[in-house]
Amino acid sequence: MPECPLFFLFYAYLRTVFGAKTGMKRFLVLFVVMVLGLQLHAQDIDDVAMMVGNKLVTLDEFVYAYQKNQLHAHGSLDRFLKDFKNRKIKVAYAESLGYDTLTAVRRKLENVQQNLAQGTPVGGNLRDGALHGQSLYIGHLFLPLPQHAPYSSYQYQLKTRIDSVYREIKEGKDFMTVVNQVSPNTQNEYWISRNHTLAEVERVAYSLREGEMGEPFLATDGYHLLKVFRKADISDIEKSTGMGSTQAGALDQNLLKEYRDGVLLSELYKHRTVNSHPVTEGRLMNYYDDHKKDYQWDIPHYKGVYYHCKDKKTMKKIKKLFNSYPYSKWGELVHDPAYASLFENAKVSEVKLYMLSQDPYIDALVFGGPRQYPVPGYPYLGVSGKKLKKGPENYLDVRDQLLKDIQFEEEEVWMSQMEKKVTVYVNNKALKRIMR
Repeated sequence: MPECPLFFLFYAYLRTVFGAKTGMKRFLVLFVVMVLGLQLHAQDIDDVAMMVGNKLVTLDEFVYAYQKNQLHAHGSLDRFLKDFKNRKIKVAYAESLGYDTLTAVRRKLENVQQNLAQGTPVGGNLRDGALHGQSLYIGHLFLPLPQHAPYSSYQYQLKTRIDSVYREIKEGKDFMTVVNQVSPNTQNEYWISRNHTLAEVERVAYSLREGEMGEPFLATDGYHLLKVFRKADISDIEKSTGMGSTQAGALDQNLLKEYRDGVLLSELYKHRTVNSHPVTEGRLMNYYDDHKKDYQWDIPHYKGVYYHCKDKKTMKKIKKLFNSYPYSKWGELVHDPAYASLFENAKVSEVKLYMLSQDPYIDALVFGGPRQYPVPGYPYLGVSGKKLKKGPENYLDVRDQLLKDIQFEEEEVWMSQMEKKVTVYVNNKALKRIMR
């Protein structure tokens, strides 16, 4: 990204406004740039972070967003800069399509601006804690479910995806790292307060302790996964961000910009037509066939399940039950009411693909690892499944990863198309001050 003095910013702005396609227009642009450049060259340009489309983004807005992100994400500035820039490109693209002029969008923005002016809380406002009890800073993965989507297809895919994310985090991966990989260009962490978010989300969020993650759940608009990072009131929040009451006006303006961006992004995704069709099982299969070499492995895997049992008879019955059904049905068997009495006498692991050194019991039972002590009260340990040495048997063994890779590719294609239509100039000179 080139360094961008204010002179160049105004040149880019005027080219955007006038087009500079004819000789007369080009002359006009250059003339105005020279005049403005001479007048403004000596001014402080450190308050400009970047120019996206025909709009300047102030350093104050960028720092505000970066500080808010750093409260819990602690990511690098370069990574945040890329995410922030992509977000602004999408907002500019939404504006170029006229979404900011839609009646519904304008009403939302007018309402939030009025509320902020009156001091009334708005979703995401840091003052919610003072006016409506305790505020929560949450990490949030949201997978929207279109109203027309049938359960057997798209909803099943979403449930599988969010369950997979939940498992990854439970196995030790960082919550925000995984969530940002799944949803890389949305605001996945923010403050919420009572009566200013979806009722189902509020109910789950306020039931969690600080630092606790909830289980995935289905609400009226789709699937959600939440983690509460912090509980605080406004005084604590302002201390942590270094923003006191004297900065309330600037803080509200940045919140307004953040909320406006969120509304436009929501509208953009609502009308998204590029690569927006559901990922069917057939498409997953074809993608796997075309990229099979990318899903091979050097480390052995085991596709199966293990179970701690109270007695030997139970262990034999469970093994026989699994052997009588295909692997794809094993997860359903564990939760089938018809076999509830059998599994009451056992503790069953997750049915999935295990990698060497991922689980001590699989290592002991399958890969010749150190012997593991039984779970108290469940002295018998059994295992069912199949060892895979070189790669998956079929696309179902890596279905979650396939879905993630396809969605990532679609997002990249969409992003590249928008980047061709929205020009971005970054003022690296100003941003270097933050990196010190």
